[in-house]
Amino acid sequence: SLRRQALQDLAGGFSPPAGDFATTMRLACVTLSAPLHAAIMPPVVPARLAIPDFPMPHAELELTLRALGDGAYVADLRLRDPASRRESELALGVPAALKADELRLLAADAEAYGRALTAQVFSDQRLREGWIKATAPAEREGVAIRVRLRIDPSADALHTLRWETLHDPAADRRLCRSERVLFSRYLDAADLARVSQGQRPTLRALAAIANPPDLGAFNLAPVGVKAEQTRIAHALGAVPLTVLGRDVGQPPATLNGIIAALRDGDRYSVFYLVCHGSIVEGRSFLWLESEDERTGRVASDELVRRIADLPSTKRPLLIVLSACQSAGTSHEPDALRALGPALARAGVAAVLAMQGDMPVETTERLMPAFFKMLVADGQIDRALALARADLPADQPWWMPVLLMQVRDGRLWNDGTATSVVAAPPALPDGLAELARQLRAPGVREKLAEFRTIFSAARDQIGLLNQYKALHDTLQALERPFNLVARDRRRLVENPAAWDELAQPLTELQEVARTALDLMADPRLADESAWGMQQLQLAGADLDMALSQSDPRCLDVAVGRYKRVLARELPRADSRLASCAGDLRLALVTQALGKVQAALVGNRPDLGALRELATWTATLAALKARLDTLVPTHHRWQAVDSELRGVAASLSGAPSDLELAWDDLLRQTTPLFGNVADEWATTLNTLGAQISAALSAGEIPQARRLFITYQSRATRRFGEVDKTLLATCNELREAGAALDLILRTLDEGNL
Repeated sequence: SLRRQALQDLAGGFSPPAGDFATTMRLACVTLSAPLHAAIMPPVVPARLAIPDFPMPHAELELTLRALGDGAYVADLRLRDPASRRESELALGVPAALKADELRLLAADAEAYGRALTAQVFSDQRLREGWIKATAPAEREGVAIRVRLRIDPSADALHTLRWETLHDPAADRRLCRSERVLFSRYLDAADLARVSQGQRPTLRALAAIANPPDLGAFNLAPVGVKAEQTRIAHALGAVPLTVLGRDVGQPPATLNGIIAALRDGDRYSVFYLVCHGSIVEGRSFLWLESEDERTGRVASDELVRRIADLPSTKRPLLIVLSACQSAGTSHEPDALRALGPALARAGVAAVLAMQGDMPVETTERLMPAFFKMLVADGQIDRALALARADLPADQPWWMPVLLMQVRDGRLWNDGTATSVVAAPPALPDGLAELARQLRAPGVREKLAEFRTIFSAARDQIGLLNQYKALHDTLQALERPFNLVARDRRRLVENPAAWDELAQPLTELQEVARTALDLMADPRLADESAWGMQQLQLAGADLDMALSQSDPRCLDVAVGRYKRVLARELPRADSRLASCAGDLRLALVTQALGKVQAALVGNRPDLGALRELATWTATLAALKARLDTLVPTHHRWQAVDSELRGVAASLSGAPSDLELAWDDLLRQTTPLFGNVADEWATTLNTLGAQISAALSAGEIPQARRLFITYQSRATRRFGEVDKTLLATCNELREAGAALDLILRTLDEGNL
């Protein structure tokens, strides 16, 4: 129905409103690439499986959660509605009162847990109203809606919550028990390689089913390899299937065997892994087979590394992990170190993993239904929604976790194989004219120039966001570090203080792991080698301190963390500034303007020109904002570091305030000395009062005023930091949209 409507709209000279050129081009790609009969015939559905004919495409509701520090979180809610051809920001920066400790107490009751989680997320009326506004039309018309949970790297700890138990805050029903809610989680991937959508004839599947003969020695139940093979083969139907598993007379399901199978020959679209999984002391393991008929237990991160090292054209589009704890265990701090999230961050388009120990009977019912529905059209989130809704209420339907990188949920196109190459259908006049103009020599020349310049800028945009993420993570590391550094002296005289430090120590470990992951990015790894080494050594010292309750080891760890923060935080800020300066947004804008001008010269009445003008203006506005924000953020960072240093010394050396105050005034005067806004007026007034108190020798009064001054300045720096983060995210989204336009042009052979 979408393709029919696209053909009718374009034939009638339809032009979407400004700002949605990407949607127009995507519809054009669908129309151009699919055989004519695919535009009017429904997909072939396996017998006894009825897939609802939802109107396509679905409205997309994206819920983003971000951390502000001190345990506070905020939520953003955005709606992408193809019916109105626009994106709506329904709520931005709304507080979310998330309390993991309260949820943990409800872990045995999925219904109570889901209601409590929903109440926490939607505690602010603005977010609840935004949700109702977005979902009411879909509810009224009986159509599906795609819900995408995006957790910012600053809030990684939230992935330990059971998000699949969320309820609709308006209707009080479970989202993931509905066939009309397509729910997935999103993780930012370190690998930015493009995800290509293959046609159905290229589908191939690899299944590795591991049943080591000595599982009983580890109190693990045997894996029914033959039954698993039968189920997956039946579910995949005509899709070619390769199986690894000694029990069915095939090569053993070893790590090397899996990687060799993925590397050799054509790409496997689906990789299905069946084995036991476990998390031991914060590390995820898989119980695979070995060449010598013993248990080939391997660390999950080794499998992730081997798959990440494969060329992007060899990585499976979908990895299904029928392994317990492959998405971690609920409310455990190491959930993101589990196999599923790690594969998603390594660049796999979609990963289906299990949070906790999935019962065998649930797996046996869920997987066949999921695969049958997936093969029908490659729509992974819809396949999971239908399979999950089919589970009995007493089954843990919330355990499967879908981590998805593709926005539309489609892993491959639903074209049908044919032995005859059919001639492309005649294009409507409006689309044909656009295609002709883009093929014109002058336009193609300018388009090629834009591609070259934008490709370099896209890489810089990715690097800019990586430095911003590292900067924010190191800032987040300061909070637990300061608490531990302040209170560690008590441990010598009071061993019970270890319990009081448990929370900041755990947080310190978690944030340090996130910083390590960010530093390990190939683009940052060389310059971050020292910081990575020090964080690893500090982590080892901290582990030893905790295991032996040894304050001396903790002192060593604190010293290492202190050196890392002193060196790496300013470095990340400096690299953020230099990377922003290297962005070639002006050149991108100019090149895009040349494409627009070339099209104007050929067809001044072309509807797509408005969209090109919108993108040009958007990029120009983002560049102007970055040119102001980045140096401002850089100066605030220096002020914030100085304020922290003075504040830390007040109790031991009050004279530091007198010595540092003149330097602080010299740094802050260019920032807000002549600014008339309320926040600046407050800081200028406090600064004058501190100067007067110091001149009069009233040191205690000056110290009290300084504490208030630092609090207000830190709050303002947080606002600048949040604005820069939002701008970086907008820039990333703009770059992704432009990239989509180029890919669409390529795939449509325009």
